[in-house]
Amino acid sequence: FVTSGNRAFTQEQDGPLEKVVCYDLLSGKRLWENELTARYDNPLGGIGPRATPTIDENRLYTMGATGELQCLELTTGNPIWSSNVLRTHNAPLPDWGMSSSPLIHENLVIVNVGGSDGKSLVAYDKQSGDFIWGGGDDQAHWSSPIFHEIAGSKQILIFNRDGLYAHNVNTGVILWEHPWTKSTSYPRVAIPVLIPGDRIIMSS
Repeated sequence: FVTSGNRAFTQEQDGPLEKVVCYDLLSGKRLWENELTARYDNPLGGIGPRATPTIDENRLYTMGATGELQCLELTTGNPIWSSNVLRTHNAPLPDWGMSSSPLIHENLVIVNVGGSDGKSLVAYDKQSGDFIWGGGDDQAHWSSPIFHEIAGSKQILIFNRDGLYAHNVNTGVILWEHPWTKSTSYPRVAIPVLIPGDRIIMSS
């Protein structure tokens, strides 16, 4: 769940429908729902969407388990724009579905897609849904992008299959990378944590 005022937002599976739902925080009453035909089912990972929605002002951004990125009106759930990022960027569906939450930074919504040809991490205009930039070629795992300022440089960090990558905020170009080839059988889920001294803690 993510909350705003007296409202709580989450994603659910209802048969063949993947839903974004808004509840009254105190009573549990369902205030609105947005639905699309999509279903992800994995024996180990379970059924349904698994990412946390992201609130930005009067909009809600969601990532479905099969790659449907949506921008919705916060008060009504009405769609503003959407894109299936896996189809758009020719990316494979990870074994346990898409679980990366959208990151809002200034005028961008940034999502971990795992596409090739410079489309591993991608950014869209958060208002219009227009594609802005892409960077990297590594396949996505299940971590979410995060913004940090490191050594005076504004960066987006993402922990993917083959390691940790830092992208330029404005262009998506990879600034540096840290290969993570040990324990390759473990999924990359945790979000990297910045600690004093421009150091980063990361964990499979």
